[in-house]
Amino acid sequence: MLSITGLCLVAAEAVNVALTWSKDRMPLLPVYTYWVCLLIPLIGWAFSILVLHPWKVVRDGHSILEGAKPTVRGEIIQAKALFSNPGLWTLGACAALMSYYNGTTLSFSPVSLNSTFTDSVRMMSLLRLIYQVTYILGAWIISLAFLDNTNHTRSKRARMTSAMLIVFLMAVLVGTYIKTVTAYASYSLYGLFDGFTHTFFVWLLACFSNNPLKQARYVGFLYAIYYLTSAIKFALTENVEAIVSYDKFICIGMVVLALIMYGTFNFKYVTDTCVDDEDDVEEEVEFKTNVVESIQLEPGVSESGKVERYNEKEVLASAAKKVAFADSR
Repeated sequence: MLSITGLCLVAAEAVNVALTWSKDRMPLLPVYTYWVCLLIPLIGWAFSILVLHPWKVVRDGHSILEGAKPTVRGEIIQAKALFSNPGLWTLGACAALMSYYNGTTLSFSPVSLNSTFTDSVRMMSLLRLIYQVTYILGAWIISLAFLDNTNHTRSKRARMTSAMLIVFLMAVLVGTYIKTVTAYASYSLYGLFDGFTHTFFVWLLACFSNNPLKQARYVGFLYAIYYLTSAIKFALTENVEAIVSYDKFICIGMVVLALIMYGTFNFKYVTDTCVDDEDDVEEEVEFKTNVVESIQLEPGVSESGKVERYNEKEVLASAAKKVAFADSR
């Protein structure tokens, strides 16, 4: 889904460039173009659901990823653990800092971005196209060279990535403040850096837990923090003039602090294995209840058959919890 969304953004900017290539103003777009941009991501989302049923998705250790069927009562019980989890609050701090600068270094606005660019729809579309393309390249490069490089342990990969991001941020600042660096080069650096940091954030979340249910709760919690920070920033920029005047410098500071929080999380919570201990009995009870109910609803199954199916599902679930959530490398 993320790949499809990224490609749609690239396509949108490419269309803008094509429409303004021979004339420097945006023509009125027909209505169907908006429907196309809306339907492509929706079709991709629908297709991703139909590709493979969750029960058939397994890791290399032959463990099934799908576990307990979540219920409202079970999620309420589990929600209290979110607020007492220091590692999650560390990631929450990263999300808040990223939210303040809108998650993109485009807010830095390079000094080479003069009126020649800002007054030209064609040039701005081209800059945004460069950004979207380099963003995808950044996500691919950091995954291949660092995050998925199994020649190193997971904790070492995390430290290497943090060090690389600090060095690359210096290059981003050079591209922002040195006039000899063109706006095209600056936007390329911005795209690469944002692709690096966003991919790294998702990878860190996966290192924190391999349990899909926990990850779903964590993502919801982090999104809440992200948008709460966005609301706070909007209120501040609307009411405090000084913040607007120094917004660029504040955003740069937020990026630096986000990298520091990345390093803090690396040091404390990234280990070479990630086995989730389901210490909450309620979740196990919910799972067994749901399995029994689903089997009882199946028509034409004898009592012995029901017991056999229950035992099979329980064994698979236990194996999934004990064996597969490990990703030692």
